[in-house]
Amino acid sequence: MFKLTPSGDTWAETTLYTFSAGAVSNSAIAGLVVDSNGNVFGTLSETATATQGLLFELMASSGDWQETTLYNFVGGASGSVPVGPLFLANGNVFGTTSSGGDTTCDGHAGCGVVYELVKGTGGQWTQNVINTFHGDIESPSSPSLGGFDSSGNLYGLSLTGGAGGCSQCGSVFQLTPSGSGAWKETFLWNFTYPGIYYRIAWP
Repeated sequence: MFKLTPSGDTWAETTLYTFSAGAVSNSAIAGLVVDSNGNVFGTLSETATATQGLLFELMASSGDWQETTLYNFVGGASGSVPVGPLFLANGNVFGTTSSGGDTTCDGHAGCGVVYELVKGTGGQWTQNVINTFHGDIESPSSPSLGGFDSSGNLYGLSLTGGAGGCSQCGSVFQLTPSGSGAWKETFLWNFTYPGIYYRIAWP
């Protein structure tokens, strides 16, 4: 993990933390999120001991950063390979996995899930899968989150999905909390042409 500090017309880079040799070298590829206390949360898509991926927290202590593994992904219906950006809401961590979930999808590797990680009173983190993707036009695959709106709805993009014969062009989706722990999935836009950039205007 590194920090960039402005210095005149340039930026100075400082390495804050280096992951151990047990982490696969290219597994720290997802975005980080920082809580109100300055603690940093992130994911590794794979390590030597957590082959399905993990969630970690980095806390500054006397000028050094200490890493704590908060949750190990287990694959299957719970998802695996967390590679998308993270978001914080009410002290919980929201993110996506690119695989796992529906194990009949994508050659049985799974097409990914949206998850919520909740911190319990004893400091243990538990996972709730709030949406599972199935790899078709109505429910695509490889999701990535974009953030919350003021009403608590969660938005994201999928790598595949789409309409008009373009099953690989991607979709925009919305997840709405029902108040009972369940989330309703709504697809807002299906991209129809590959290689074209869009700007989505929210109503």
